[in-house]
Amino acid sequence: MKRKGIGIVFSLVLVFSVSLVACSSNESGSQNGDDGNESSQDEVAIDVFQFKVEFKEQFEELAAKYEEEHENVSINIETVGGGSDYASVLKSKISSGETPAIFNIAGPPDVEQYEDLLADVSDTKAAEAALDGTLAGVSQNEEVLGLPYNQEGYGMIYNKQMFEDAGVDPSSIQSFEDLQAAAETIDSQKDELGIQAALAFPAKETWVTGQHLANVFLAPEFNGNVMEAYNASTVQFTNSEQMKSFVDFQNKYSVQPTISLNYSQQVEELFSTGQVAMIQQGNWYTVQLNQWIQN
Repeated sequence: MKRKGIGIVFSLVLVFSVSLVACSSNESGSQNGDDGNESSQDEVAIDVFQFKVEFKEQFEELAAKYEEEHENVSINIETVGGGSDYASVLKSKISSGETPAIFNIAGPPDVEQYEDLLADVSDTKAAEAALDGTLAGVSQNEEVLGLPYNQEGYGMIYNKQMFEDAGVDPSSIQSFEDLQAAAETIDSQKDELGIQAALAFPAKETWVTGQHLANVFLAPEFNGNVMEAYNASTVQFTNSEQMKSFVDFQNKYSVQPTISLNYSQQVEELFSTGQVAMIQQGNWYTVQLNQWIQN
């Protein structure tokens, strides 16, 4: 049974960047037209390699609109993400001499790794328009080596109808204890609700626990400053017990076994089909959610 509705219990913001490789676009040079006159513009092909699979179609539509307005430009977008290893494929492309003109970088580690390939975009209008703080992780030696192109919020996504059926008021969840109580209430009614569990915790996906979950508990230690965190030689992990409690909470009320549960199963097989009431994810799930609602 599908129960449509969505909400966010808590959220954080994550910003991804794209970087340009200096002098990597392919230019064919001047072309002669049918009338024998030399074309005033060179043909330019731009290869884009990116990992945000959820807006692949929108990205391609945007590129097509740009091509309509710039007839001499062709934009080739390749998307590798989801269950595929974007980083490995990118490294393979670079080592084989097929470095894309534009590709994703995920912050300071990538800037350090690919610094020799990245162009300084400090003087671009896009850099001027960037929100405060979004360029910190891609700036080095007074150069901006990447541009933010995707801002995301993430946290606990819940099914409104399922909460209502279980008699749980989302607005009453003001603390971790409240969240635990809500999960316990839903879990106690899972047979009546026709669901497998209150949660689906994809512990097989290290990026869920190692990035999006850990960020919530590590960020306060560094005042939310990405560079302060990156340059730190040690981590005190002052919120380790709170993180452990949250991991244990999700594991306790999740479909089992969590160690073999992946993202696809979590969002497509369980949450989208109304088999669980809550999942820890972000607004990148919007594409799957819209498809579910439309169906």
